Amino acid sequence: MKRGDDAVNCFNIMKEKGFVPKTETCNSMLSLFLKLNRTECAWVLYAEMFRMRIKSSVYTFNIMINLLCKEGKLKKAKEFIGLMEGLGVKPNVVTYNTIIHGYCLRGRIEGAQMILNAMKSKGVQPDSYTYGSFISRLCKEGRLEEAAGVLQKMKENGLVPTAVTYNTLIDGHCNKGDLEMAFGYRDEMVKQGIMRTAYTYNLLIHALFMEGKMSEADDMIKEMGEKGIVPDSITYNILINGYCRCGNAKKAFSLLDEMVTRGIQPTTVTYTSLIYVLSKRNRMREADQLFERIVGKGILPDVVMFNALIDGHCANGLCKNQEGNLAEELLREMVSNGINPDDSTYFSLIEAIGNVGLSSSAVYILYVLDM
Repeated sequence: MKRGDDAVNCFNIMKEKGFVPKTETCNSMLSLFLKLNRTECAWVLYAEMFRMRIKSSVYTFNIMINLLCKEGKLKKAKEFIGLMEGLGVKPNVVTYNTIIHGYCLRGRIEGAQMILNAMKSKGVQPDSYTYGSFISRLCKEGRLEEAAGVLQKMKENGLVPTAVTYNTLIDGHCNKGDLEMAFGYRDEMVKQGIMRTAYTYNLLIHALFMEGKMSEADDMIKEMGEKGIVPDSITYNILINGYCRCGNAKKAFSLLDEMVTRGIQPTTVTYTSLIYVLSKRNRMREADQLFERIVGKGILPDVVMFNALIDGHCANGLCKNQEGNLAEELLREMVSNGINPDDSTYFSLIEAIGNVGLSSSAVYILYVLDM
């Protein structure tokens, strides 16, 4: 029930009554505090365990090592292995994986490799998650050939990569624009009998849209349906954004209707894409009406949404006539809502103002820039 404070109260009542809580009880509480990011509570409880001489299990140590890694205290986390062994508790694969993951998250691959070597020297064999951490970091750094090498080593050790590992590799190659390799890993997943997820399809569909391969993207959507994989909000946002960038407003709005019918709530990303396509097609009245509906639903627009609408008014020459005040009003509304304009905001307005000469709008922009 995630009621950490009540758990602590029960823990204190136990102590008052002379009962010593079990290690498993403490582990449950420590695990909850870790999930809730209540690190101080976790350390207080951990200290109390020592005071009450409640033995720590390997699970206890793994929780605290995870906590240290989240805090960025990797050296301390590594030292915990020695503490465990000194107390007669043998570190397991989860212990080492947690520290390796911590090092990889911070880009310290060499440090992670040292932990891997120590792990092997202690007779603890790496598993799929061990190698997955290395692959994830290497892909984020664009070191795709090295990531492929780790994958190969993983297979040589008789380990089967997880869907997460393949998705990481697919994402890395999609970001590089190498769709051939991305789809190669997709095919490899199929051969291995690993279920593709909605996330797998989202990565590939997004990459196809970015390359302007609309028919291939449509084929992927059909395949999703055939495999019984239900599109999520991210899928719809990718599709809507893709069709908006292609200028197909009709298809984008039909996808919005489908999204709502399926009970999936549109996000600011969804609406920003739709405002963008209306603006590009000089349908500013509809864009303004959509913006008003969004605000009426209690959805707070972000800087990207405001920029799309402001740019639409400026790009369509509305700053040249009486309606030109709309862009300025949007800027004022943006600032009043605590949203700071960015370079894109100023660029759209200043470019439009430059076409008609200095105006009160330009003075207002300069005032905001000086704030």
